[in-house]
Amino acid sequence: MTNSTPPRPQAGRTLEAFQRLQVETASPTGLVVMLYDGAIRFCGQAIDAMHAKDYEEKNTNLVKVQRIVSELLSSLNRSAGGEVAENLARLYVYMLDQLVEANLKDRVALVRRVQKMLQELRASWEQLDRLAPAARVGLPLAPDTGDAANSAASPRLEERCA
Repeated sequence: MTNSTPPRPQAGRTLEAFQRLQVETASPTGLVVMLYDGAIRFCGQAIDAMHAKDYEEKNTNLVKVQRIVSELLSSLNRSAGGEVAENLARLYVYMLDQLVEANLKDRVALVRRVQKMLQELRASWEQLDRLAPAARVGLPLAPDTGDAANSAASPRLEERCA
């Protein structure tokens, strides 16, 4: 009789609880960094799927990236963010266009381009997140009302980064 260890569903619940806690306690800029992390990861998974000719997996991951970029776009506070928010909006729209074309035409180079842009933007947002809260005033994010549904990144973050 062999002693095999059955899967531990508790470990999955513990990880989910930890991830939920990270989202719930993150600053608005920290949530943006988490969104970038997810988008970058899904770009990598899409590229791997493209190399493997797994078109369903490629599509699934590119759609996840598109959803995250759309969330970033919709989270911009253009009145408070001014020119920075407008420039980010243009970048996000460009990324969305590139992702659609990459998906339709199976172009790895376009996904790599978007991934690189996301990595560069993520580094900037990570630096902003390290600043003192007072220095964050005027960032191009949706206003923080204290309500998680109206914060910089919505509660759907868990779905986008899953």
